[in-house]
Amino acid sequence: MHMKYRFRTSVFGAEGNYLRVFPIPVRDIPRPMVLPLMEYLDSKDRLFVSDWDEITTVWMVKAATFLNYELLWQLASAKLTSLLKEKGVDSIRTLFGVENADFSPMEEAELRKEQPDEYAK
Repeated sequence: MHMKYRFRTSVFGAEGNYLRVFPIPVRDIPRPMVLPLMEYLDSKDRLFVSDWDEITTVWMVKAATFLNYELLWQLASAKLTSLLKEKGVDSIRTLFGVENADFSPMEEAELRKEQPDEYAK
């Protein structure tokens, strides 16, 4: 669906059996994003990502990587970034299935005391 509105096609050849593909220009998403993601997207991309949850977004990053589709990868990565910046360490670990093997329970408790708002998310 993303390719349908990001690329224009044109048929050519004697029997119309050749196809030209022309990309439609898009606004780049800057890194790092200073504004919210939706400020950088046009109406079609806003609609395209509007119903993505975290799992869908991760799968779209994987799919874009597998397909080597740069525009979709940038969009999905930016969406994932905007979702992850709202989360704390524990939520991100849960999303990606990472076990907490970094710190002992005592070290973890000490970190929670030092940085309570980081662990509250």
